Amino acid sequence: MRVSRRDFIVKMGLLGSAATFFPFTKMFAVNPVNFLTVRRNVGIYTQKGGTIGWLVNNDATVVVDSQYPDSAAKCLEGLKSMGKTRIDALVNTHHHGDHTGGNIVFEPETSLIIAHDRVPQLQRQQAQMRGDTIAGLPNKTYANEWKKDFGDETVHLKHYGPAHTGGDSIITFEKANVVHMGDTVFNRVFPFIDRQGG
Repeated sequence: MRVSRRDFIVKMGLLGSAATFFPFTKMFAVNPVNFLTVRRNVGIYTQKGGTIGWLVNNDATVVVDSQYPDSAAKCLEGLKSMGKTRIDALVNTHHHGDHTGGNIVFEPETSLIIAHDRVPQLQRQQAQMRGDTIAGLPNKTYANEWKKDFGDETVHLKHYGPAHTGGDSIITFEKANVVHMGDTVFNRVFPFIDRQGG
C-alpha cells in the first residue's frame, strides 16, 4: 500500500490527537513538564517531533534525540530542574530534523553527540536541500555497535541496517530493559521509509 506524504501527516496528526485521550500516563510515574518515567531512571519527554528518551541517575545524564530547538530548550530546562547541570551524552537515532533539530540547544551542554556513521552526511545533505546552515552535528559516530556505562546503566547503540533511514540506531538501556527505537516503529501505522535518506 502506497501512502502519500500528506496522508501520512494527516494520519499521524489524528493518532497524536487520539493519544491525548488515551490514559497511558497511568502506567508511568508522572514528573513535571512532560516527563514520564518508564523504568529504573529511564523515561521519555514528549512535546512535538520524535520522542526524547532520557536517563538520569546519580552519576550521569543521557538524552536520546532532541526534537526541535524550542522543545529541546524546555526538555533541557526540565532536566536541570532535576539537578542536572551537564548532559553526559546526546544520542541521535537518525538524521531527521524532528530528532536532531534541538541538537543546537544541547550542544553547549554536552561534549558527546553520538550517532551512526551516516547521520552527519545525511544531516548535511538535508540541510543543503533546504538551503539551511547546519549545527549540532554528531562529534562521535559508530559503524555497527557502541556501548558505554553511564553510572549504573549501560547504554547500547546498534545499527541493524537500513530501515526508516540508512543511519538508524536502536538504543537499549540494558539494565532498565528499555529500548528507544526512533522512527523504526510506528504505533498502528506502517513506518515511513525515507528512500532519499538511504
